[in-house]
Amino acid sequence: MGDAAPWSSTDGKVVDRKFRRILSSVVLIAADILAVFVGFLLPHAVYIGPHWSGHGIVMASTLLPLFIGVSLSHHAYSFDVLTNGNAGIARTLRSFLFAVLIVALMAYAIKAGADFSRAVFLSGTAISLAFIVVFRLIATNMVGRILGGSLHSIIVVVDDVDFVPQKDDVWFTPQSIGFDPARYGPYDLDTFASRVRSADRLLIACSQERYQQWASVLRGLAVQGEILAEADGGLGIIALGRYGKGQTMQVSSRQLSLPDRILKRFLDVIVAGAAVIILSPLLIATAIAIRIESRGPALFIQSRIGRDNRLFPMYKFRSMFTEQCDADAAQLTQRNDARVTRVGNFIRRMSIDELPQLFNVLKGDMSIVGPRPHALSAKAADKLYWDVDPRYRHRHSMKPGITGLAQVRGHRGNTEKTEDLTNRLQADLEYLANWSIWRDISIIFQTIGVLRHDNAF
Repeated sequence: MGDAAPWSSTDGKVVDRKFRRILSSVVLIAADILAVFVGFLLPHAVYIGPHWSGHGIVMASTLLPLFIGVSLSHHAYSFDVLTNGNAGIARTLRSFLFAVLIVALMAYAIKAGADFSRAVFLSGTAISLAFIVVFRLIATNMVGRILGGSLHSIIVVVDDVDFVPQKDDVWFTPQSIGFDPARYGPYDLDTFASRVRSADRLLIACSQERYQQWASVLRGLAVQGEILAEADGGLGIIALGRYGKGQTMQVSSRQLSLPDRILKRFLDVIVAGAAVIILSPLLIATAIAIRIESRGPALFIQSRIGRDNRLFPMYKFRSMFTEQCDADAAQLTQRNDARVTRVGNFIRRMSIDELPQLFNVLKGDMSIVGPRPHALSAKAADKLYWDVDPRYRHRHSMKPGITGLAQVRGHRGNTEKTEDLTNRLQADLEYLANWSIWRDISIIFQTIGVLRHDNAF
């Protein structure tokens, strides 16, 4: 790319379009709700009168929950319809007619048809169909302005090839931030992840010799990662895409869809919030006991690797003497370790030292269930974790958890052998590949039975 500026935008940042897409979907839902209410209120006013109770109001109120529910299941508000108004209108009309049919059958089954005006029902249905089309067209125009002409945010990373991104695309070179996919540490990854965190599509333009290196980086990010290339290169591609006139190979994707992320976050907030309230006496008592036994703060804050390989401050109850705390976990804790206090020994065995991470969950840094976050200098058999297995960073495509599949299977404690890490890694990757909200709930209940463990010292 020569001496061109490392960013194409004026402020060097990509627009985060996630909120814009959500807002656009809300606009479409609001348009459909308004169309049905107005559609039934008009015949209600004509046949019955301008009263805020009666047939039209009841019919609209009965239809709407079913209509919106069916529309959601038929993807009438999914992101693909934001740029395809005709598809959205077609899905919405089918959903509305289905909801009308269900309500009509229910009224017939319970013999409620005689109690309601057929004229209002039939007229309301016809007018609603027309208004759905009209209001959708208006809403689609609004959505176009909200999105600003683009559904996804794209960042192009131009590595070691001559490549010209499309006009107005945000791009940078890894050299401009000191990142090398062949040699990097956690701080380098944190810097890189911070630059691309708002991207929906992350495109890499590189030589074939660098395919595997960039594929490994992309699989550790919660983003749709693609390599601009024309040959597979043994990358294990999951889809093919287009960028301009060129082909891309997708090697990574977001681990969870938006509805799944919302559901998982809801579970996290409910469980963490309830746990903080219920366990508050234990939290306070533990903090007091730590302060009584040794001088220093009750909390120990340590940088850990989170989602997208980004660093975050993780909270734990301090279990060592303040002057002997190991911020980077460079030295494994041993049985009868002189650095560990008496209170620390107890809270480590009972997993009480991990409870402050409930506040990490409420902050959004962590989840209740997920791969455990590791310290930067953690080792297995004198090797840094990411040097033991090239798949290690793939586990960072989802938020780390207080507990996880590896923990309930007994893979806990020190990693003195490489197998200690690979066993955990295999469980983490299995969890990522087969995630479901029910599995999270199951792991939470299983965790209760393994809170005390003898491998913690």
